[in-house]
Amino acid sequence: MKDRFKILTSPLFLLGLGLLLINDFYLKQLYGNWFTGKLSDISGLFIFPLFLTVLFPKHKIASFIGTAVLFIVWKMPISNTLIELLKGLYIPIGRTIDRSDLFTLIVLPIAYYYEGSNYYSLRIKPQLLMLISVFAFIATTLPPEGKRKFVNINKTYKFDFSRNKLIEKLNKVSIEKIRKKPDYIEAQFDSKGNFFYSKWNSDTLAVLLDSKKIEGKDTIHYKAVLADFFIDGNENTSSLTFLNAYKIVPVFSDKEYREKAIRAFEKKVIKKLKKKN
Repeated sequence: MKDRFKILTSPLFLLGLGLLLINDFYLKQLYGNWFTGKLSDISGLFIFPLFLTVLFPKHKIASFIGTAVLFIVWKMPISNTLIELLKGLYIPIGRTIDRSDLFTLIVLPIAYYYEGSNYYSLRIKPQLLMLISVFAFIATTLPPEGKRKFVNINKTYKFDFSRNKLIEKLNKVSIEKIRKKPDYIEAQFDSKGNFFYSKWNSDTLAVLLDSKKIEGKDTIHYKAVLADFFIDGNENTSSLTFLNAYKIVPVFSDKEYREKAIRAFEKKVIKKLKKKN
């Protein structure tokens, strides 16, 4: 009799689980296109019924049929009532209605055949993989996220030091941000534009300003990943006018994130600029 937990440590199950996690926590954040959506469906549909066969070893066929039925219902408007009910209970959940996703059901026969094949297993504790699998299944139902722009903020912050000093402080904040960025975000430096940008999606991460190359009468327009704003001032005082904010938020959420975006900018930038150093 085959060990029912063996499937969890098989190569293709581990590959599917890894793809699901990498896609939902990394690739979707960088790209968020049709390919990442289909990749989640394919990897999830492959490993979910295999996971169910561990829980219900005597109901293999029911596990695969049940997976197909749940997926079809989930991808159809009929599930809207359930989603709204869960949202009312403050349970974050979301999905995109796309009938073309139903074509990914073709992976189920492949998973069914694989479960009955002579696969080999790796020496990994299946209990750990069960916990990781549950986490992955829950995470993949969370609402997709995207960058949202909040315009016309028009808040001005004044400083009792020169514009050149403000530029110097802002450069320090930018360099500190680059140093503390997560390792998986690869930053490239554009020597002509004097700014750092993400290697993966070309987002501007930080801008370094050279006060010597800026005319005294110039008003500086600064745009980065958190916000864009104007810098103005003279030899004695300076100001920063906050124009627009950017924040990663759930795509389908109707919550108001404008104030959160403003507070995030004030905490990560303004508060540091006001520090005496």
